[in-house]
Amino acid sequence: MVRAHEWLFASEEGQWHVVESAKAARLIMVFLDSRHANADMDVIKNDLSPLVKDLEPGNPEEEARIP
Repeated sequence: MVRAHEWLFASEEGQWHVVESAKAARLIMVFLDSRHANADMDVIKNDLSPLVKDLEPGNPEEEARIP
């Protein structure tokens, strides 16, 4: 089911609701295209992993997991 068109994700007000409820210091909201409509979550994580790693803080001593 594609949820990108729901109010929660499609409107700025809904996106701020997601941000506030996430209780995280940083949040990246990713909207997938049609190639990922039926993709397994592991495939999606694999596709996004290099992009997220580029945003990771540069301190290798702190190996915090990125959820």
